[in-house]
Amino acid sequence: MNIKKSSIVLSSIVISFIAVTSLSSNVTPAYSEESSFSVPKAVNSRMSSALDNLIYKKTAAGALKTGVISGMPARTTNLEQKKTRVILETRDNDVDLKEITSRGGEIVAERRGLVAVEMPLDKIEDVVNNVAGIEYARLPRKFFRCGVTSEGVSLTLASNLHSAGFTGQGVKIAIIDLGFNGLSAAQANGDLPYSAITRDYTGTGLTTKYKHGTACAEIVYDMAPGAELHLLKVSDEADIYNALDYCIASGIEIISASIGTYGTGPGNGTGSFDEVCDEARLAGILIVSAAGNDGNTYSIDGYPIGTHWEGVFIDSNYNNIHEFLPGYEYNVVAGFPVQDEEGGSLDDDVEVMMRWDDWPNAATDYDMYLYDYSTSALVASSTDIQNGSQPPIECMSVNLPD
Repeated sequence: MNIKKSSIVLSSIVISFIAVTSLSSNVTPAYSEESSFSVPKAVNSRMSSALDNLIYKKTAAGALKTGVISGMPARTTNLEQKKTRVILETRDNDVDLKEITSRGGEIVAERRGLVAVEMPLDKIEDVVNNVAGIEYARLPRKFFRCGVTSEGVSLTLASNLHSAGFTGQGVKIAIIDLGFNGLSAAQANGDLPYSAITRDYTGTGLTTKYKHGTACAEIVYDMAPGAELHLLKVSDEADIYNALDYCIASGIEIISASIGTYGTGPGNGTGSFDEVCDEARLAGILIVSAAGNDGNTYSIDGYPIGTHWEGVFIDSNYNNIHEFLPGYEYNVVAGFPVQDEEGGSLDDDVEVMMRWDDWPNAATDYDMYLYDYSTSALVASSTDIQNGSQPPIECMSVNLPD
């Protein structure tokens, strides 16, 4: 069982703790009074609780906003038709894509075992429940930035190769990242060439938000100033699938991806993301990716704060709540202040993920709860149903105040 926490961007340190319960638990933490809605367990076993709760909250909020209903609402027609990106897992079943599009879905990407779509929230359950071949629906896995340090030329003595005429001439290199803010300035300064080819798979603009991709591209350009650069912006797994398909079709020879994500598979080299990387490798592409960036452990006020925990489910007092340490039914996690190059906040969310060794279809049902460290109030939960047809994953994303 793994619990992972992404890097988070806050103006102050936030400490919370996690509790994990098993299916037979009769201890169900109550939502705090500040919670807008209480959905202690996923309603639809064919959707992740994060997606299920998003549909519930958005449709309920829309109904409350217009005074259609009062009190704790049931599911209602969504009043906001903005499309949401969803991953439909097909487990290699044949799916008629026209059945999805006829119900308001737009196909974003298609891989073996899954289809990525964008559609209004109030149409998702209809697709999940009524389109043959769809086994499970969830929100796409997000990608996160990893570290950047540019000392490659001096450490590798690459300048000697440059002087000998080895500059990467004729080689196509793709930099896949979450943003290329500052690209124009880098090109004006000569840190990146104007000839760089760009693609934005997010629809939010190539140069918005992050400078991380620009910095990574500068490192590649330092090392191989004669190479043809392709700058590809992504945000989630659907974008990654499209970006890798582009690399295969375009004859890219090297991919640099200083980004990471979690939960796309059991962590043994299999899973949807691993499979598309295997396809790229078979096409002759060398993929160079970040790894191990969340292995650090910190300490705050004497508490060990780690970004990764691994172990077996322990319940010495038989109350169906996991003990991370003997007698401790919680694991403390913390958010550290992270800012962009101008000193401003980039994000204000934290993602916590748990996976366990029960692939591909979990028969053991775990739930996960996130509490505020100071008040013990429940902040979020992940309560997917696992009854033999769902992946062994629980994931929750929390929006926190600056």
